[in-house]
Amino acid sequence: MSRWCRNLKTVVQNPNSPFSQASSSYHTIQAIPRECTGSRIAARDRAQGRIPAVVFSQNLLDKNPENRSPSRKQLLTTERKQIQAILKSVELPFFYSTTFPLQIRAGSGSSVLLDSGKVLPVKVHSNEATGSVYNLVFVWADDGTELKVDVPVVFKGEDNCPGLKKGKIVYSPDSVLLGLLYSKGLGKRKQKPLIVLASSLGPGRPIYIVNAQYQANAYCYYAKTGGYLNRIRTTLKYLCPAEHIPPKIEVDVSNLDIGDRVLMHDVEVHPSLKLLSKNENMPICKITATNSENPEPAAM
Repeated sequence: MSRWCRNLKTVVQNPNSPFSQASSSYHTIQAIPRECTGSRIAARDRAQGRIPAVVFSQNLLDKNPENRSPSRKQLLTTERKQIQAILKSVELPFFYSTTFPLQIRAGSGSSVLLDSGKVLPVKVHSNEATGSVYNLVFVWADDGTELKVDVPVVFKGEDNCPGLKKGKIVYSPDSVLLGLLYSKGLGKRKQKPLIVLASSLGPGRPIYIVNAQYQANAYCYYAKTGGYLNRIRTTLKYLCPAEHIPPKIEVDVSNLDIGDRVLMHDVEVHPSLKLLSKNENMPICKITATNSENPEPAAM
């Protein structure tokens, strides 16, 4: 049975930290209204250096039609250069858990302010190949409102984690393993670790290879005989007051050993946040041994 984490310290980034302050201070999104919709009009806006956008109350996304309200729904366009600058400084997925001031003006460069408030990005339509942003979707995030937010999970302390630091150097004449390592390029450059079945270490024993090189007429590779971090959840969904949305949740794994795990209810957040999960005992991460009984060998 897996051991519970000892001396676990799980923290959430303060919403008043420099990370969120910088976003609010330097990234006031400027937008202007648009009256018409359609692919041709959107293409024209993009050709003029603008990105079509929409902002509305989050209850408009509610599955129950009776709870939907079209109040404050506005069709907008934003400046492409500004949005690109914001996405460079507040990268995905943190963009979706960061609120921004929004100012809607009568026209580009106009001093007439039509509406303003805080917004939360909920969707970015973009070209995966080029990164070009096609459309943006925001919801109003004024103080006092509650929003459903997928908060990114960030793991820290891996360098000091006892369950991840164990390893040893192994020399192997195994021709099958040599061919596998060569095909993965591990003997030429550092790549992501992979799990293989190395017959030279015993019948079908799995190892976690981190790096490999040719030394003294033998192929040498660094094999982790400890464990690896199994990132089970990359986000957690919370019902958050708009003024207490955390940009990220940091999970400290520096005290975890093999078999230890962090569960959803282990995460300490602001008391006003409500975890939207039917089972708070679900794990966020686990230190998994590399010599599990049924590992998946790397494809040859």
